[in-house]
Amino acid sequence: MLLVFETITLRSIAILSMGSGLDLAISAVILGTLVFVLVNSFDCMDDLKANADDTDEEEAKTHLGQKFAAAPWGMFKGLVTLIFGAMALSQLWVIWG
Repeated sequence: MLLVFETITLRSIAILSMGSGLDLAISAVILGTLVFVLVNSFDCMDDLKANADDTDEEEAKTHLGQKFAAAPWGMFKGLVTLIFGAMALSQLWVIWG
């Protein structure tokens, strides 16, 4: 995900530096990519959480099972939102600021 987002970021900056007049189109790509990254990341985390919830008693007692069950999924989602949201906002600030 990060590679996709960074590739779009670099291409966007290159196109904007040429004075192409594509500010609105590039803004739409940035926002669309942000939404895609967030939805995809949250879905993967929810799948992992579902796997943790489906472990049987024997597996849940292992160190891995205990760590998996105690993972701070909300914090992970918050960090993904913060990091990728800040990247998108900084790009939009450069375009429209």
